[in-house]
Amino acid sequence: MVPERSICLVSIHPSLFMKSRMRVVQRSRGWIPRFQEKVSSWGTNRARGPRSFSTRILSGLFALGAALALGACASSPLADISLAPVPYAMKVPGDLAPRLSTGPIEGPFREEVDKAGALAATTVYFNPDDKNLPRTIFLTAYFFPASKFDAAQNPNEPPRFGADVVRTGGTVLGIAGPHDTIYDPSTSSGRDVARLHERIYKPSTYRRLR
Repeated sequence: MVPERSICLVSIHPSLFMKSRMRVVQRSRGWIPRFQEKVSSWGTNRARGPRSFSTRILSGLFALGAALALGACASSPLADISLAPVPYAMKVPGDLAPRLSTGPIEGPFREEVDKAGALAATTVYFNPDDKNLPRTIFLTAYFFPASKFDAAQNPNEPPRFGADVVRTGGTVLGIAGPHDTIYDPSTSSGRDVARLHERIYKPSTYRRLR
């Protein structure tokens, strides 16, 4: 598991806090006197009662807003899935990593990949939580010399070896993911595949291994 965290800093200028506090105090002066006896029962001076009450309200709202903002910035831990022999690892949500497995490309298309000049290729399988469902191909990763990858493209056809996701050092990492829904989107497996699909065409999802 490779923890990945993002840090969010929340900053509120003191002048904004004071202005909000003044507005609450001004609006509260019409109804605070009705509670002066209760405030006094708390051991609070009449002159300080409205100020103390509004301060407590603002403090609570401030703490709640800060907690929500920080919570929204947190991210789930990620795990690396090796795409060997393709020299990359793919970052996926840690809870979904055990559901993925890899293997070589099988069938007659393997010959086309080799003839096109691929250096390596890997198939990634998704294993659904429902044991009655078979595993299915989720994506295929292709590792090409950039010149070979470009030569294999036909502008009048879909990319033969996936989308050009990472191009560096004279090589290309091509990713071919699913074009249609693999499982019913209302099922847990369907939702899991959707979570994975959100990441597969982002260069930041892949880490070069060598």
